[in-house]
Amino acid sequence: MRVPRARGGSDNERNPCAAIRRGGNGPCNAHRAGGARVRVRCAAAGGRGEGACLPSPFIGCVFESRHLPWSRQARSLAARVDVGATIPGHANAVAPADAAFANAVMGHGLVREDMHPGSISHLGIVVIPALLAVAETRPVTGRDFIAAMVAGYGAGGRVGRALMDREIAAIHRPTGITGPIAAAAACAGSMGLPVEGIVSAVALAANTTAGFNQWAHTGGSEMFFHAGFAARNAVTAARLAAAGAFASPSALDGVAGLFAAFGKREAADAVRLFDGAPEILSVYHKPVPACNFAQTPAQAALHAVQSAHLLSREHRGHRDPRAARPVRRIRAAITPVPSRRSCRRR
Repeated sequence: MRVPRARGGSDNERNPCAAIRRGGNGPCNAHRAGGARVRVRCAAAGGRGEGACLPSPFIGCVFESRHLPWSRQARSLAARVDVGATIPGHANAVAPADAAFANAVMGHGLVREDMHPGSISHLGIVVIPALLAVAETRPVTGRDFIAAMVAGYGAGGRVGRALMDREIAAIHRPTGITGPIAAAAACAGSMGLPVEGIVSAVALAANTTAGFNQWAHTGGSEMFFHAGFAARNAVTAARLAAAGAFASPSALDGVAGLFAAFGKREAADAVRLFDGAPEILSVYHKPVPACNFAQTPAQAALHAVQSAHLLSREHRGHRDPRAARPVRRIRAAITPVPSRRSCRRR
């Protein structure tokens, strides 16, 4: 995932953070960045992925959720520094890891983010704030930023596809597991680390994967901080690798690695990075600010209301051709969480 520097370019290419602040998005052309062992493809969305490769929707959520309690709490922890990274709307520069944490929490604050169905994860709310924090510590072109983001989605998406199932997702927050890996791969790539450095960054990030779904039973706010922890740990992992830290190359698929921890070591063999369509093109933005599993009933209810308005008195009783919509079910969404009694039996 080594990303070579592009020469020249527009202002948006030379400074993607400034481009985002101005409302520009930089180039998103078909792009191939090669290393000795790893190749990354960046395909233009072209109507697919619903603009998933553009940070603008994420930045919009950051601004819109600034007033919410978890956003204020996250910002309150940011350490002021003379030269650092930016929290949008915040007057002072802060430590990059703190910026990644606060921006990730705010980007998740409205629960209106992107969704990668295959990994049941919200990769953008971790990858984008981590990359933005790193981009303010070293020169990164717009092309490199986009390529690194695509690489991060690829790493997190493929690992999540292989690892996640209904049992794991019922207890563990998928974004807390896939997010650090995705963002660490993206950050390490944008920093130009060699393959060995990227491996160490991902391995270090794998040691920080966590997040539990008890919040759904109690109404707790820890769900918002899952994204923050993941982004902050990813930035730290990448910077440690850049400083020379070595981590186990088999941290994901080893006998005591991530997949083994979930009892699915054999599933690691299914991970094939950058083989086929980029994972970022599988992403969609949730049209309703709610959990992914609530999207279908929420959209069905909205459609029913809209269809009712379409039926005038003259046409009442006639079926509107738009009334029938196919509904796809997600196994993890229709499977009940084990009860306390069944858990005790185990």
